[in-house]
Amino acid sequence: MMYIAEARAYNEGIEFYPKNGKVIFAKRCNGKVVVESRNSSYSEKKENSFKSKIFLLFFCAVNVVIFSIIGKLKIPNIEVILVALLVWEVVLFFYIERNKNKNNTQSFKYHAAEHKVLNYVDKYGKNAVLDVEKVMNMSSISFRCGSTVLTVGLIFATLFLVGKAFIPWLILKIVWLVISGYIALKLWANGKCDFLQKLVVLPPTYEEVEVAVEGMKEYLRFED
Repeated sequence: MMYIAEARAYNEGIEFYPKNGKVIFAKRCNGKVVVESRNSSYSEKKENSFKSKIFLLFFCAVNVVIFSIIGKLKIPNIEVILVALLVWEVVLFFYIERNKNKNNTQSFKYHAAEHKVLNYVDKYGKNAVLDVEKVMNMSSISFRCGSTVLTVGLIFATLFLVGKAFIPWLILKIVWLVISGYIALKLWANGKCDFLQKLVVLPPTYEEVEVAVEGMKEYLRFED
């Protein structure tokens, strides 16, 4: 089993992070897979579209109006619910905006290819022969993708903080903390926390999976 933050996908390729501090960057160049060892992480230029900025301003304006109206209702502990709602809205906005941005198509394919090769190594072990065709048969969804881990954390925090605001006694708050953690982990274990992840992956082709496989081979060489 590897670490949660062992790889990251970009439009240009996939980074792997071995324990020696080096950064392995696998990409396709002139029809061939190139694997480089670097001292620092790849920096990709982000483009913010005018449409996204307008939508963000509209999103903020709507929330200001809604929260001001709800705030006047004088519901006990409403602030906690509003903060939790706002956090979820911001996260969902970010992921939906990325999903709709056509400039991210290639990185989503590399993201899925990264998950496939990680799932293959998780299932068969680091000494298994990495074959592109076999790796392509693996799932594009990874239980330890950063998006899924973020979802688990948000579910836990939302359950606990909202429940805590309405629970009077400390002992019951502690019990609710345990229950919140159990619910979040149970949902994670049953694959119910992947909805954000599914917004940032697309079915990869042989080419993207081949890049992931070659990058993983180099990663495992550094890990041995």
